[in-house]
Amino acid sequence: MQIKLLVAVFAVALLTVAGCDVMRDATRKPDVPKLLRLAAQGDHWAQNCLGACYGRGDGVVRNTTEAVKWYRKAAEQGDPLAQVNLGSCYSTGTGVLLDMAEALTWFRKAAAQGEIDALYLLGHCYVNGTGVSPDFIEAYKYFLAAEAVGPCPVAAFGTWRAELSKQLSAAQMAEAQMRALQWRADFERSHPQRQDRPK
Repeated sequence: MQIKLLVAVFAVALLTVAGCDVMRDATRKPDVPKLLRLAAQGDHWAQNCLGACYGRGDGVVRNTTEAVKWYRKAAEQGDPLAQVNLGSCYSTGTGVLLDMAEALTWFRKAAAQGEIDALYLLGHCYVNGTGVSPDFIEAYKYFLAAEAVGPCPVAAFGTWRAELSKQLSAAQMAEAQMRALQWRADFERSHPQRQDRPK
């Protein structure tokens, strides 16, 4: 199969967080004192943003161990972006020992909340057999589920999903579609109030 992508490469690219840019001062540097104050008060959004700052060295000295600390605090509160970021750290050994089992745990938690990056990462783990046995049907399920949530920020994923579909029989595609529909039903049942759920 020609769809070889290291999950670690994509995961490193995810260690940024949409929305964190609003917490910047007039010089366009992150407002780290404000983030620290909010994070210390338990604000999961600020904790995740602070993790991104430490992970990138944006407004602070780069410290991946500190990034993991803040990602974990937010992830344990159920923040799906922080769960993806923490899983990405485990999948790359950034700030922690490389541990694909732990990475998959966090990716699955985020995917269960409809986090598109987690769905794509899980799909790739199943394509490549990264931390799991290769399973093209399961991979295709996750790609379909991700597409139901919305467009992926990485354009190549559509190409990879299309390439994967060429490797599957009609029966395997039908099985993957059935699994994706089951994922969607489970998601809607567990997130009935969510406005941005898959269509």
